[in-house]
Amino acid sequence: MEVLSEIIQDYPDVEIRLVSGNADEMETALKHGTIDFAVLMAHRSLDSYHHLQLPETDRWGLAMQKDNPLAQKNAIKPADLIGLPLLVSEQALDEHRFQDWWGNVGNNLRLVQNENNRSGLFCYPKS
Repeated sequence: MEVLSEIIQDYPDVEIRLVSGNADEMETALKHGTIDFAVLMAHRSLDSYHHLQLPETDRWGLAMQKDNPLAQKNAIKPADLIGLPLLVSEQALDEHRFQDWWGNVGNNLRLVQNENNRSGLFCYPKS
């Protein structure tokens, strides 16, 4: 946010509007000129764009109540999630982002879809 603050201070006539969407939506907006740049978190060809590879990697997590037994673990294994309702972003599923991690356990996971869930893997186990 410090960068945005500096841009606003140095260029007061520049309008900054943060837009959220999946990689396809952002690429379409770039093509139509409705946005000037995008941060894409997807495995796709960027050959038609001037681009920089960011040195960061995706980090995923689970959200749960403090008293959930999984909250006491230092690490979660795919088998720990069997039978629990999981919200997984449509984009992550389309890109098979978790396939390598959950391997053959994936067929036993209970995925609950939500079209607005674009940001990650969430687990909401019942108490």
